[in-house]
This record gives sequence, structure tokens and C-alpha cells, in this order.
Amino acid sequence: MNVLIFTRSPEHGSSITAKHWNDALGRNGLKELKHRLTICHSEADLAGHLAEADIIVSSRADLRHIVVPDNTAARYIFFAFAGVDHLAPFDWVPAGAHVVNNSGATGRAIGEYAITALLLLSNGIAYGRERDFASSAARKGFASLAGRTVTIVGAGGVGGAVAAMCGAFRMEVSGVRRSGREHPDFKAMYSPSDLANAIGESEFVVIACPVTAETRGLFDAAVIARMKPGAFLINIARGSIVDEDAVCDAVERGALGGAVLDVVSTSASVPGARVHNTPGILVTPHVSGDDKHHFIANSLDVCLINLKQFIEGREPGNAIDFDIGY
Repeated sequence: MNVLIFTRSPEHGSSITAKHWNDALGRNGLKELKHRLTICHSEADLAGHLAEADIIVSSRADLRHIVVPDNTAARYIFFAFAGVDHLAPFDWVPAGAHVVNNSGATGRAIGEYAITALLLLSNGIAYGRERDFASSAARKGFASLAGRTVTIVGAGGVGGAVAAMCGAFRMEVSGVRRSGREHPDFKAMYSPSDLANAIGESEFVVIACPVTAETRGLFDAAVIARMKPGAFLINIARGSIVDEDAVCDAVERGALGGAVLDVVSTSASVPGARVHNTPGILVTPHVSGDDKHHFIANSLDVCLINLKQFIEGREPGNAIDFDIGY
């Protein structure tokens, strides 16, 4: 079995090494796995080894222009990230191959980020409002999250982890998920058709859903207008789900109390974009899941748990459904 790892150059902080791989094998009971490991740092090196690869593990964002059905027989392709919308359409995937993501690897880190964002917003510590916090805290004290209401849109690995973290802070947690099924970390669960009702009474709304045809552009001006007056918005999913101009409008007129956006659309990614310069909105550079201490180990654990399922002839739990896009 030939395992091909495509990762960043060794000097980069998130480069996967042979030690990372071997340590993960030991943690997951696969130390005796018979395989040959090849680590590539450049696209040219990767292309030169694809023909012999049975398993591809990538921490790089996009392989569509390199991996095509004609140049590899790989049947297990793992990506060290959760969102795979940028990999669609999946016509580049070799027939019969599984594409697997790292959902579950970054849940705790993103949950902690979400709690940080909730506290920043709750206490007015957002871009351009630091002085407001000083005067507000002196008058009113610190605002705890206990008993506050939050709706999390998306109840997958990330949304579930955020819900568990919010529950630990004794928040009242509701959610919205495609299936509408109950989840142990949510007090109430809604289907997408009930989105307006779900967000209408919450003080905080956290977006944690994947990008699909149904969610792209979901939080437009009309949906934002259905949020509770003065509520706060946090986006830890994808920028294309949110109309940032509508968020800016709502914050500027006081309809929203503020927003923390860890992701923004391509048009809003430049520093001079409006969303970066609107008081009450804090933009971070897509770092919520970048846990420098645990990201690689957690991702490889997810990779190997799913690889064991694949080797045993089972469907990997994190295999992407190409029809729905996650």
C-alpha cells in the first residue's frame, strides 16, 4: 500500500512529517500497517508519484488540477480540512474513490473561538468599540453568557462542538440542521424551513453550516432582518453564506449589535473592504480551526480512523456525499 502525503514545505508550521504520521499510526492501532510512505512538498513532486498512490493525504487546499481519474488509482483521498465546496464538482475523483474530510478534528478549537467571539460581542469588545467596553464595563459590569440564547445554524462536527461549548457556559442552545433531527447538545432543533423562527428570539446566531446550493447566500438582508433586534452574528463557516454589506448595514443602523466574521467572501477579503472598516464588526483571517498545538495530530487521527474503516471494507464515516457536497 502506497501512502502519499502532500503537505507544505518543512519550514511551515503546519507541515506534516513522517513523525506525525507514525505517531498517529501508533495512537490508532495501525502501527503494523504495511505501507510505503512518500511525502511531497511541491505539485511537481506530487504529480510524479500519483500513478503509484493508493492513499492520498493532503493538507493543501486543492488537487483538482493535479489529481484526475487518468493519473492515479488512489481509492482513499483525505483532506485536512472540513469544507470541501471548493473541490466541487467532483468529476476529478477517480471512479470508486472516497474523498474524506477532517470533520471533528477542529471542533474544540472552533468551539473555543466561538466562545471568545460571544464574549467579545456580549461585552462590546469588537473592532472600533474598545472605548465603549471600558465605559460600559465601568457602568454595568461584565456580561456573562449564562442563560443567554444562541442559535447555531449547522449541527455537524463543528456546530455540535460549538453547541457543547456553549452548553458548558450554561447558555440556552438551539440549532438548525438540514435533517431537523434532535442532537444531545441542543435544547431545541429546527429544520431550515423554520430558520426565521429559530433565529428570531436568539441573542446570538452562529453560522457553522457547509456551503451548498441551499446555504450559499442564505444570510441575506431579508434573513438578517428576521434576527432579534440588537442580536449578534458570528460566522465560522464560509464567507459565501453571508451578505457582508447587509451585515454592515444592519450593524450601522443598530439592527444588529455587532458581528465577528472568521470568514468573508472573496470580494470582502481585501483590507480596504467595507466589512473591515465598520465599527462593531471584527474580521479574523479564517483562524478559528488553526489550533497550532493539535491540528495536525487531530487531523491525522480522523484520517486514520476513517482509513481503518476503509481497509475493513466499510464506508468511511467522513466520506463526502458528492450529491449534497459535504
